Parts: sequence; structure tokens; C-alpha cells
Amino acid sequence: MNKNIIFILFFSLLYPQAGSMNISNLSNSQLDIIKNQLKVNDISQESADAEQINEKSIDKVNIEKKETVSLLESEEVEYYYGYEYFKRDIEFYDNLPTPGNFTLGPGDEIRVSIWGTSNFQKDFIVNKDGAVYHEKIGPVSLQNLSINEAELLLLDKFSDIFSSLREDSNLKVELLKTRSVNVFFAGEVNTPGINIIHPFSDIFTALTQAGGTKITGSLRNVQLIRDGEILREIDFYDFFNSGQNTDFANVRILDNDVIFVPTVEKRIKINGEVNRSGFYELINNETIDELITYASGLTSTASSSVIVDRVLPTEERLSKDYSKSSFSIDLINSSSNDIVLYNGDVLKILKLDNVNSRATIYGRVKNPGSYPILNSSLKDLLDLAGGFNDPIFRKTINDSEIIVLRRDERKLYSTEILTNYDNANNFKLEVDDKIFIYENINYRNSYIYTISGEVNRPGTYPYIDGITLIEAISRAGGTTILSDNYTYKLYQNFEASSSTNDLIQVSNVSMQSKIFPNSLIEINPTPSLINVQGNIFTPGIISSEKSISVKKAINLVGGLKPFTDKNKIYLERTDGSKQRVRYISSRYTKLYPGDSLYVPLKENYEPFDITNFLSSITSTLANVVAILAIIENQSSQ
Repeated sequence: MNKNIIFILFFSLLYPQAGSMNISNLSNSQLDIIKNQLKVNDISQESADAEQINEKSIDKVNIEKKETVSLLESEEVEYYYGYEYFKRDIEFYDNLPTPGNFTLGPGDEIRVSIWGTSNFQKDFIVNKDGAVYHEKIGPVSLQNLSINEAELLLLDKFSDIFSSLREDSNLKVELLKTRSVNVFFAGEVNTPGINIIHPFSDIFTALTQAGGTKITGSLRNVQLIRDGEILREIDFYDFFNSGQNTDFANVRILDNDVIFVPTVEKRIKINGEVNRSGFYELINNETIDELITYASGLTSTASSSVIVDRVLPTEERLSKDYSKSSFSIDLINSSSNDIVLYNGDVLKILKLDNVNSRATIYGRVKNPGSYPILNSSLKDLLDLAGGFNDPIFRKTINDSEIIVLRRDERKLYSTEILTNYDNANNFKLEVDDKIFIYENINYRNSYIYTISGEVNRPGTYPYIDGITLIEAISRAGGTTILSDNYTYKLYQNFEASSSTNDLIQVSNVSMQSKIFPNSLIEINPTPSLINVQGNIFTPGIISSEKSISVKKAINLVGGLKPFTDKNKIYLERTDGSKQRVRYISSRYTKLYPGDSLYVPLKENYEPFDITNFLSSITSTLANVVAILAIIENQSSQ
């Protein structure tokens, strides 16, 4: 059986509620059990595991089959970097600001406003010749003029009809609506052909309006073609990775421009210990370093080992069965960037190997658990675990007997080494040492009990081994005049616990009964009442200064009702004990002040319902009368 399972089983036996167990509260005897179990060397574990290999093989094959089917049934969602940037639902006509270099052209709508001594406002649409027309000044060409240039020209033209315009009035031109731009999209785009886009667009916003690029399209070499020549080649990766290199935003898209998205030439997949696994496009002589940068870097647990899976080019394949190859790269080796990556390569960054370099502390420390040892001494770890430098907590630790279990490859059982805190600084730890810190029981044993109610000195008292109830009452000064030695209740824990929430009343307690740590004793006033409840005519309380018989008590509350279960009458004494009373002997069984009597109803009894009975009788009689009336009517005919 696996050592860890044995470990858990032992704890389960020691603590039924092991799930909430705190190993800092283990007793010395429990520590001994753990220590003895941990002595067994891993050699026995390996032997036990070997015996189970055959049994587990079939299960493993079945599991692998299920996992294979599951993988076949579910399509893996792959991530292709960059394409999501173009998938946006944006109303560009409402969101793009007017650029400073915008020029007017056919289809644009402007508003000319004049205010001051003269007031005038009118909207104009630039015609196909690039001009606007006013009935008093004729056509004015605004073709390829900026807003500011258009204002100066119109100021000069309108001065002919508004003489005060140059001195006391102002003129402003506003752009109300803009003309659309017809752009041809070619290559690996989602909507190839002519698309109408916003005239303020750059290459990025134009592609977004056209639905973005296909997965097969390059994001590293997008071309803007004007008049048959490549005006600009755009690499979006710098922008996506750093927000820099936004030079493409300065190039306006004009009518009849062509945006061409070529096919990806080299795409590499990288996964494993990177922050963003997926497919990335590489260009020119980009290396593994650039690829890792695009994947947002390595994780904190990444090793320097990389596995490369490659589909060989056709000319390098020996046969169709040897079309793939795999090899490893060490990132620490500077020559790793000399490796030429091929289209379709898959790189996996491996995770750091788990190397055990820890020791474990059990028992009486503030923070038990596993700690890295490095070159630490035992004292270093004990101080980290806490408690030895706390003068009060230190008193609860048995620091003169610290036990270290150490594995030994020459022995079946671990070696047990005895040391102490004074020598801990010179004690060098080894990997997987188990350190046991025991508790000083003598310091912990400050048990108490509590007595309350009608005693002369109620309160909390130090517990004395073997103390009886009557001795506890005597230590509290005896009972007051309002009580006697027969009106007491004792509450104790069923299991060892310091919590008062777990206290339950103890039955059949006598004055000679022994109490235990954390007990609660209640001394109540001498009662003068007897409680009678159940299937009787007037349940309630009887006033009595002395004892009376059960039968008399029942008669005083009106007697038994019908269907009483006379064989299950019982009483409860003030000390918590219970007693069955047969009705035939109720004349001789005594009730004392403070007792309670319970008279039960027979099981499965249903009381007689007079309302339902009368309703049924009435209905039956009505039916009989109706039948008689019918018979009499037929007889008369």
C-alpha cells in the first residue's frame, strides 16, 4: 500500500473528522504512530507498486481508450494570434475623428455659417466636379481643399455679397457628412472585392470594416497598392505586441486603392510553458526568441528545454513513413537562435522538473509542514516553523528530545536520530528528513471545571484528578438555602474537547460520581413543582412540596384520555435519568419536586372527527329521502 495512503488511514483512525484536522495539534502518541509509519523505506513502496502494475494495466488501457474517444469527439480550439483585432462591431462613421489633413471632394456635405453684423447659414453638397454653388456668387471649387483652406476661399467669395464680412462678421465651415471611399480588397480577406469604407480610414480600420483577414492571411506583409504600385507594406505585429509602430495610421485610404493580404508563408505553433499558446507568423530571419516574445514570454515554471516537432519538406523525406522529425533545443545554449524554423513547426516549452529539496516538520510548532532545506541547519527550519523564540509557546515544547527520521538506501526502515534544540544549529538536514517536535504535557495540563447556580461560591475551579460531584460542591462552599443536594445537573464532553459547545447532560449521576476536565455543574433551586404532559385532560404543572405517586399526579391533571399508551408512560428525574412506569404500578412509583411525567398517545391513532361523521350521515339521509320519493312517485302512477 502506498505510504501516503497508510499515513492517511492512520490519521483517519485517530481522528474520525480528519478532514478538518490541524497537524499542529497532534498529541505525542499520535506523533509516535506517524513516526513509526514513516520509518518504512521507499524500497518496500516500490516493491508494492510493482505487484500492482498488472492489475492497473487493464484499467489504464481502458482509461486511455476513453480519453482517445473523448479527444476525437471534441474539436480542439486553436488560437491564431492577431486575427481577433479585426473582429470588432464598430460604427466607423460615428467614431472616426476628422483628420487634420482631410481634403474635400465630391459627395462631401458642408455647412457654411456667417454671424456678426451679417447672419447667414446654408448647407452645400460638393458636386461631382468638386464645387459648391450659390445663386449670388456662382460655383466655388473646393476640390482637394482642407477645411481651413475652404474657409479662407469662401470668406473671400462671400465678402462680395456681405460687405461687413471682413470687419464685423465671422465665417465657419463644418463638415456634416463625408463621401464614401471605394476600395478593392484582394487576397486572403473575408470580403474580397470592392468595399465602401469611411474616407478617414487607414489600412487597419479599412480591413476591420471589410471583415478582417482569413486565418490563412498574412499580418506581417499587408500591402497598400495605389496606381499599380505598392505604396506601403504593413507589419501589424509590432503594433499588436507593444502599441508602437503605428506609422500605418498616417497613410490615408483613397478611392480606387487596393489592399492586398498575401498568404502566410511561415507559421509556427508554440505551446507548453508560455503565457499565450498558439500559432504565430514569422518573417525573414526571426528566431525562437522573437517567437517567445510574440507568445507573451515564458511562464515562471518554464525550463530551458524545448521540443521541436517538424514535418519535413518533401525533398527531405526518406519515405512517407519518415515524413516527420523531432529534436530538442536548450534555450540556455546561445546557438539555439541559430536554429532555422520551418513553416508548420510545433515547439513545446517543457516545465521545470520537480526536484525534492524539502524536509517536513510535524508536531508542536506554530507552522508545521514542508520547508525547503537548501543548506539549512535544523535550527533554521525550526525557527521558520515558529514557536522556539516565543517564551510562552516554548514552554509547551519538549525541546530536549527532537526526533529526525532519515531514509537509508541500505535499510528497509528509516534511521531514527535523536537530538535537541541546543544542538540544532550543528545538525545538517538532508532531503526528505522528517522532524518530530513533541509537546511538554506537564505544562499543558491546567484543566478546569465550572460550577454555577445555588452554591455559595459559583465559578471556575482547577480540576483535581478523581474529584467527585459532592467534593466539587463542597469546594464551592456548599449549596445555598434555596437548594439541596438533589437538584443538580452535570454536563460533560463525550470526547476530549475544550469546547463548551460540545457539552451534553450526563444521566444517572450521583453525589459520588467523578467529574472530568471542562465539566459544567448546575445546582438549581429546590423545586416545588411537578410537570405532567401528554395524553391527559389538563396537562400542566402540579405544586407539591413533597413526593406524590404517579397515579395521583395523573388524577390531579384530569386523568388519562382515551387511547393512552399505558405501557409507555415515563418520567424524567432532575438528574437527567429516565424511568419507564407501567400504569398498573403507578400507585407505588413516586414523583419528586422537579420531576417531569410524560403520558403518550397510542401510535397510529387517528382521533374521531365528528364534523366529517355528521356530514356523511347528512349526505346518506338525503340520498335515502330522494330514493323514497322516486319509489312513491312510481307507485302512484
